[in-house]
Amino acid sequence: VCIKSVDQLSGCKEIQLEYTKWIASMLKTEHGIIISSDNINLLMDEIRFNWPLYSGCLGRFFLAYIGTNIVGMAGIKHFSTDVCELKRLYVSPLHRRVGLGRNLVERLLAAARILGYCQVRLETLDFMQEAIQLYESLGFVRSPEFAGTEGRSYCIQEHEIYFLLDL
Repeated sequence: VCIKSVDQLSGCKEIQLEYTKWIASMLKTEHGIIISSDNINLLMDEIRFNWPLYSGCLGRFFLAYIGTNIVGMAGIKHFSTDVCELKRLYVSPLHRRVGLGRNLVERLLAAARILGYCQVRLETLDFMQEAIQLYESLGFVRSPEFAGTEGRSYCIQEHEIYFLLDL
């Protein structure tokens, strides 16, 4: 489901909180990195603060439902006239491996083409092996770090992997 207004974001707070807690837990488990509560709050608020870049003629934000439960999310965020960034791809662990992540990304890539973007970029973390496999299967290629990466804000850039896809 495509979210059309910032007011609709309140309904997806649970999946955002699950996502941020999962990221924090995995960073601690895999790399011994502890993300502060302030940084977790910044992650939680990023979509709301940047809503104009995720909506209208600049971007999209989708939620995946099973029944009435939100079990996944992802968005494309405007970066420049020709480039958007795939952000916040997350599917609850209990609902993985059934194609929800692929469906979200494919819908967002179609939206990026309609919005006139020529390139989609993304950053992910090295422990997100399923996501990395998905991106590579969709034609994304690894790239050097690009301007504006989020990981530097949290001092986790050494664990990030960067991808680009020309549309």
